[in-house]
Amino acid sequence: MGRSIPVKIGQKEFKSKKAAVSYFMDQREAVKEKGPLKEGNFFEELKALYLNYCDCCESWGLNGRTITSFTVDLEPRQNGQTWASHLCYWVHFSEKQARPFSVREAVDEIAKAAAEQL
Repeated sequence: MGRSIPVKIGQKEFKSKKAAVSYFMDQREAVKEKGPLKEGNFFEELKALYLNYCDCCESWGLNGRTITSFTVDLEPRQNGQTWASHLCYWVHFSEKQARPFSVREAVDEIAKAAAEQL
């Protein structure tokens, strides 16, 4: 039986990767319903998540862009031969660009980077 890996994202600490993923995923519907998230505590937490992800994965870098908001919308994804739409967080930048990102992958990469520093 494996033990939980604690994860710190910004100022928030989670007892496990699963807890961190659940925290963000459980709020998707509320963010989708309210529209663009441009300020507040949850905006700052999502921003910390995304920036930590950028620090861990070069391909997710900001490249001089500024984060302006987060939204949740459907994103088509392929699983084998099947396509399905899933609710996904989107980060919006100052250049009117938007990019979907996976909370699960972000948390995995952040936890992996933290484990490598131990």
